[in-house]
This record gives sequence, structure tokens and C-alpha cells, in this order.
Amino acid sequence: MKGHKSHSFKDSILNFLNCQNFHSILLTVGVAGFLWIWGCASPPQNAPGSETSYSSPQNLQPVQEVSSTRKDGGARVENLSVRQDGLDAVLNYDLIGEDSDVRDEVIVDISLDDGKTWKTPKGLWGDVGKGIGTGRGKRIQWAVLEEFNGGLDAVVRFRVVTLTERDSPPSAGPDEVRACVARDGRFCLHGNGIVKDTSTGLEWFSGPDKNLNWHNARSWIQSINLEGGGWRMPTLSELEGLYTQGAGTRNMTSLLKTSSWHVWSGEIKDSSFAWGLYFRYGERYSSRRTDSSKGGVLAVRSRGNR
Repeated sequence: MKGHKSHSFKDSILNFLNCQNFHSILLTVGVAGFLWIWGCASPPQNAPGSETSYSSPQNLQPVQEVSSTRKDGGARVENLSVRQDGLDAVLNYDLIGEDSDVRDEVIVDISLDDGKTWKTPKGLWGDVGKGIGTGRGKRIQWAVLEEFNGGLDAVVRFRVVTLTERDSPPSAGPDEVRACVARDGRFCLHGNGIVKDTSTGLEWFSGPDKNLNWHNARSWIQSINLEGGGWRMPTLSELEGLYTQGAGTRNMTSLLKTSSWHVWSGEIKDSSFAWGLYFRYGERYSSRRTDSSKGGVLAVRSRGNR
């Protein structure tokens, strides 16, 4: 980037310690990866509403905006910050609200033109989407290179919006929901779509019937708020336990509806790849986490035989 004096890590830390208020960070992505430049900024006077915006000193390029907006009575986003994690950007925040029965939809937008236009980026996962409960220590991760394959050389502004989503009343009582409406050997289908493996106590839930990349698969699973939550990505061993040659149309119980032969696990191979199971042959495979060509999604949780 032209016109920038390079900053050593020591200079960055000293600059941070000399700031009375540290508000934002400049994030640029190039071929070599991330360049972070720390800067001090003062908040504008009489900023309206709950959205905050900061401008940089004149000796630095405009710094990244970190904003939070409250709409329709949603919980407040507080302590929003951004940091680097490998080639990803990580947003940390607290979601503050008085009603624990309220679940919010958390939306992240980015702007590359100083806030003139906004869009929701690809490759988001973590505490984002629907069904996010209040609490501290929330985390959203963004796979930047999934959005910008050739790299990015621009100031990125972030905006986080919360929309209230009150839990709807259940359509059936607990006994009806937990009743077994269909059986397939050791598997029992409940009225809410959950499939229980009565031999292991594991409960399974089918995801969107399409291939997703690993990040979007994990984001979908983390957004599930069904019968108490606790859903996660399965381990490879759990997927192998689900594999039964000749069962259903995908070598697994027909009670789980998926047309994909590939199912992601939650196990990471390295900084770019994750493991999954190829149900055609019951074999493990690895693929880039940004690859959406072969990756179905199943959610699982362990609740014992109750």
C-alpha cells in the first residue's frame, strides 16, 4: 500500500498503549496475507442511535468501522472487536438483553466503499444467523478469501445488526414430539424430525438437502435451536457408526433425508482442510473448508438414552 510507513509489532503495541480509546483496526488483504495497522480514533460527538462510527487521524488511511445496530427491540451488541486469526477475520462481541427467552438473528454486513453500500459476506460461521441467545463472549469468524479469491486491498467496515426472534410455541406437546412416529431398526424418528440411535443414544437431525462448504455447514448447525439445543458437527467415528452398507439410498438409515454422499465432520485436518465421510464406500475424505461441491450436513448431539 502506497503512502504507508511500515509498522513493526513493537510499534503497534506502543501505539496501542498510547491510545486512551482503542476503537478500530485497518484490515487489508493482499497476496501475502493480512496487513494490520493499529490506529487511535476518537468517537464522533452526538452520534445518533446505537450505531458507532469512527474516523482516523489524518496521518492514517480511514480505519475500519466497527458498528452495532439495534433494531425491532433486539438485544444490544456490546464490546464489538475484530482481530486476525490466520487468514480469517474474527469478530468478538457480547449480546446483552434482559429476556432470556428471546432469540435474536445476528447479521454481519461489510462495506468496501466507506459505508455507502453494505452486503452480507460469504463464509461466516459461529454466533451468527438465527437463534442466537444472549450472553457474553460471542464469536463470528469470516473466511475472507472465500469472498475475495484474488485477495483484497481495501478498507473493510463491519456492521452487526440484531433482529429479535421470539421463540414460537411448540406445535406439539412433549409426549407427542418424543413419540416414535417411524422406526428403522435401531433408529427412531420423532415428530419433530429428530432421529435417535437407540443403541448409542445419539440424536441426529438432517440439514439442508444440498452441499455446503464446511463453514456454512457449521454455521447452520450452530443456529439450530431445537429441543434445548446442544447440536454440533459429528466426529468421524460418529459418522462411521452411522454408515451401514445397503441401508436407505445413501448407506445410512432412510429416516435421515439427504441426497449427498459426502457429509462433513467437525474434525480439522489443517489450516485449510477438514475431514468428512464418503458414504458411498464408508471412506474418510478431506476437502478444503471453502469447497461446497461435496459436503452434506448432519447435526448430532449426545443426550443418552432418555
